[in-house]
Formats: sequence, C-alpha cells, structure tokens
Amino acid sequence: MGRDRRTRARYGLVSAAALLTALAAAAAGAWLLPEAEGVGDIDPLGAVIALLALGVSLWTLGQALRQPLTPADALKELAIAVGEAEQEARYRMLGDHVVPIDVTFALLHAPAHRVLDFPPGGRLTQIVDYYRPPRPRPPHRLVITGAPGAGKTVLAIELILGLLAGRRTDDPVPVRISAASWDVRRSVDELLRIHLVRVFRLQPAVAEQLVAARLVLPVLDGLDEMDAGSAPGGASRAGQALAQVDAYLHGSDRADVVLTCRTAQYQALRAARSGGADITWVEILPVLSVTAAGFLSRRTQGSPRWEGVLETLRTEPVGPLARGLATPWRLTLAVTVYERPSPHGPRTSSLRTPAELTALDSAEAIGDHLLAQLISTVTPADAPYSPRQVWTWLAVLARYLDRNAAAPPPALDGRPLPGTDLVLHELWPLAGPRLPRIVHVLPVVMPWLLAGVMGMRAWGFDLTTGVAILAGLTVAARAWSAWPEPRRLRVPVLTTRASRRRIAAGTVVGLAAGLAGNLAVGLAAGLVIGFMETSTGSGTATARTPRTVVLSDAASGLGVGVGIGLAAGLGITPAVGLASGLVAGAAAGLAFGLASGTVALRYVAFLACTRSWSRQALPWRLGRFLHWCTEIGLIRVAGIAYQFRHRELQDYLARHPAPESIRRRVDPVDA
Repeated sequence: MGRDRRTRARYGLVSAAALLTALAAAAAGAWLLPEAEGVGDIDPLGAVIALLALGVSLWTLGQALRQPLTPADALKELAIAVGEAEQEARYRMLGDHVVPIDVTFALLHAPAHRVLDFPPGGRLTQIVDYYRPPRPRPPHRLVITGAPGAGKTVLAIELILGLLAGRRTDDPVPVRISAASWDVRRSVDELLRIHLVRVFRLQPAVAEQLVAARLVLPVLDGLDEMDAGSAPGGASRAGQALAQVDAYLHGSDRADVVLTCRTAQYQALRAARSGGADITWVEILPVLSVTAAGFLSRRTQGSPRWEGVLETLRTEPVGPLARGLATPWRLTLAVTVYERPSPHGPRTSSLRTPAELTALDSAEAIGDHLLAQLISTVTPADAPYSPRQVWTWLAVLARYLDRNAAAPPPALDGRPLPGTDLVLHELWPLAGPRLPRIVHVLPVVMPWLLAGVMGMRAWGFDLTTGVAILAGLTVAARAWSAWPEPRRLRVPVLTTRASRRRIAAGTVVGLAAGLAGNLAVGLAAGLVIGFMETSTGSGTATARTPRTVVLSDAASGLGVGVGIGLAAGLGITPAVGLASGLVAGAAAGLAFGLASGTVALRYVAFLACTRSWSRQALPWRLGRFLHWCTEIGLIRVAGIAYQFRHRELQDYLARHPAPESIRRRVDPVDA
C-alpha cells in the first residue's frame, strides 16, 4: 500500500507541474515569437504547448485518483478472461459437436519418484482428476501426445476449463500459449510475462508478480509445430524449448507445466535427450471403430444414409475406413462434409452420400477425400467469397508456410520465417524479400526528397535543405528495415526517465533546426516530435486480435502526422499566412505520418505486391478475409497470429493449390 501511495503522490506532483506549464505557456510563447499580424491575441506556439500540457495534467490527475489493480484482483480477472477465451476456442473447434468424443489416453512414462501416483490411463472426462487428484502431490508436469488430429488441443482445453471450474482462490490460472510463436531464447517466465501483457492486457509489474509467484500455469500447445519434419533433435527449437521447461522452477522443485506434442516428434526429442525427463507422458489412443460408429450414429441420429459406413466399421475394425476415421478430427470432418447440405444447391439434392467412403482403400485417401470437400461445404451461399477464391487464397498462404517448414527453416535478417503462424504485419516476405520493401520506401522518401529539391530551387543549398534531404535518407533506411516494430498510441507517461529524455531530445533538435530557419516552428515541431515519441509504444503489447496490430500502427502514424502537421501549421502561419500554413502543415503531417506508421505502410505495400498479376494473389482486405475464415472454421486465432484450424488442412492445401472438384463445380470469380 505504501508503494501505491507513493505512486499516486508522484502522479499528483507531475499533474501540478503540467498545470503550471500550461499556465506559463502563453508567456513563454510571447518571448519566443515576435508579434505577428493576422493572428490576433493567440500565440500558436503557446497554444500548442498549453494544449499538450493540459492533456498531460488531466491524464495524470486521473492516474493519481485511480486505485491500482491488486495482484489478487488481476488473477481473478485473468481467470475470467481465460475461461471466456477457451470456451470460444472450444466452440470454434467443436462447432455443433457440443460434447467432444471421450477419447482415452494411456500413461507411457512417469518420473521414478511418482510412478505410484499415476494410474495407467484415463479418459477425456477424467483429465482434471488425473492431473489434480484430491491427495497431495509433487508439482504437476504433463505432456499430452497423440497422432495428428487425435484431439491434443481439445484435451488441453478441457483440462483448462476443468481447472478453472474447480479453482480455489490460491490456485494458479492455466494459460494456453501456442508453442510455435515462442522465441526460445526467452525463458518460460519471460514468455508468460509477455503473453499476459500482450493478450490479457495486464500491467507489466502485475504480470511479473503473478509469474514469479507461480500463479500462472503455462499450457504450451503444439511443441511439434516448432520445427519441420518428424524427428527434431536436441538443437531444434522444440529441443531448446524443453531445455527451458527443465529450467522452469518453483523454488527447488520443477514448476508446473502442461505440453502438447505429436507422438513421433516427442519420441524423437526424448531419444535426443533434449529434456523433459521429469515430465509425465500420456498418449491419446486411436478412436476404436466401435467408438467411432457410436459417435456417428449419435451425431446422425441413426440416419439410414450412414448404414454402409457403420456396417463397415463394425465388420472391419482395423480396415482402411476404421483407420481413416480413428481421430476426432477425421470424424468431425466426416460429419461436416456429409451432414451439411451443399450451399450451392437445393437441400434435397445436395447431401453427399457417405457410403462413398467405403470405396476408398487407405486412411490417407479418406483424409484427402474429406479435406477436398471441406471448403465448398462450409462456404455459405451468401458468403462474400466464392469457394474457389477461398481455396486459392488459403493455398497461397499454406504454400508459404510449407516453404518455411523446410529443414533448416529459411531466415530473413536473422529471424526464422514461420511455418504455422500467419502474423499480418510479418507476412510481407511471401511477396519476396525486396519488392515489398521497395514499394514501402518510395512513398516514405518522396515527400522529403521533394521538399529538399524545392528548397534548393528556391533558396539554394542551405542547412534547412540539407536537413530535409538527410531526413529523407534516414526515414528511407528505417523503412527498409526487415522487421519494423509495430507502434500504438498511448497516453504519455512523463514520470519515466526515458520519456523525459525523448522530449528533451526533441526540444534540442527543434531548437537546432529553428536556428537555421524559424525558431518558433523548430521548437514547436521538436516538442511535438518528442511528445509523440513518448506517446507511442509497442503495438503488440496490448493487441487483442491479429488485426489490431496493423490498425494500431496506422492510428499511431495518423496521430503523429496530425500532431506534427498542427505544430508546423500553427508555427508557420504568422510568417506565411493561414492558407500557406495549412498547406505546409498538411505536407509535414503527411511526411511524418508515413514515416511513423511503418508497419501499416509495409502491410499495404505487401498487399500491393500480391495482386492478381502476381503468382501469390491475395485479397486486398486480407485481415477481414482471415477473420471470416475463423468464423466458418477454417482458421483459428493464436494470440496475434492466425493458424490453419488443423495442420492436415494446411499441408493438404499446400499440395493442392486448385482442386479439380472446385474447378468443375464453381465458376471462377475475379479476386
């Protein structure tokens, strides 16, 4: 409480200082600017400073009066937010299948000192009691493995929701994180802190307290998606991740953690001795043919259309059909494809015949057959996109991820390209390593170079002209950067040393530029530049959706442009008149706004390079399209990234960019 009281007192002092600054701004402006005609009694520079100081004072006053959120309250709110997010994820994965298939799992390995604590297996409905039985136990460290589509993520979600339902006040909150997005140079503690701040908007200090107290249970989903191939070694990303998990402690004991991974990849990691020796290992077993038949019978309400499939499952329990439908994912696909009427025909004639599955001679053929029908089945008749467009655009993205999944994975400027995550502002390498950067640099550098050329023609080469040309080259170098950092607007925090340094640096730069031209304009612009610099922060820190990052960066560029334009326009108006001041302010705002919204402009440049003339054609509103795909169940959201709903779908689309079935059935529509 003492620390909170000191924080509020500090905000109060800063607020009082800002108010005094606002009152003194007019007097300061009278000394800095000579008397100007045509502007009455209003000093533009003083008005800018006063408005900035007034805004800061009002915000800091609100901060002084606001009661900080305690860690206990933050943990309670986190539990609610996690529960809502996982319920939505569960619905996205199961759709109309309200009750998931009750898969079984078997214990494959347990640490020697805990063998007696674990029964030999269990079911999905028993996972919470299996993980947290009523008797005292050592820390819970569990890895869930299984075949592709076995239901590993669904089992992890059921565990999370079950733990939240029976959670006591001091129990940790389980938080699921996509392992594919983990920078394994960061520890598990760092991963959790960043995720809590970025996804759930916790204050960094509160997130650090919760993680340090081990009140957050990490559920790292998809260890197998961190590397290409089915045999990652100790030096792989997954191997390094397991090493970080081993180093994740609670006092002198191993801290709680839950992992999911495909069986083959986890076996390879254990063979390479990459870590995880103290983790209990359970494997989800294939769905038995009798279980699959029971599920299909319940889901189809005993429809006679399924008699041939059910009979084959009963009479051939290890045949191609039984093996092809041995996972919840495949069973879900089968019901989706054969129980949903085609949106492109009348209901009575559009239902496909499930008996055609019995004619396929392998599990792989059954999987490919179901995936081939999925997009045309789930795309509504009134959708804004045709099935052909959906397939073509998703196949472009799948092929890009497939290329990145090579071993070793390709890298650009030291950063490996993703094999599963579709992060909008980092997708630009899909169009080539240089073309999007060239298209990005041109609009950024042109205003500065144009200003320099016009200045040279009007006044010759002087200091101001040289500064404009140098600024153009500087922003061009920044725009060429491979991985620009997303920005977002935020209320400036003037109590930190870094923010005060930025404002001071901006003021010094403005004064230096003003000595070469107009002192008032230079000082006003310098103050606004410094103020805007401390008013922008990381765009990924509080992003709630994948599209938020780009939108926040665009808003940041717009805010900087408006601020700079206002300062420049007000500062130059006394010397050149209102009309010229407005034009100059708009030009300065455009130049600074384009230079500031780096990520948003790079994203637009990337979209400009993926038009119909390119081999990598994508829709202009890519974020909107991917969001729509999440609503119909083709794509899922993982933090600030989109991912294909299942890796099988991604791999299939990468191999089949334009299937014959859609070419025959659906007329092409221009993108």
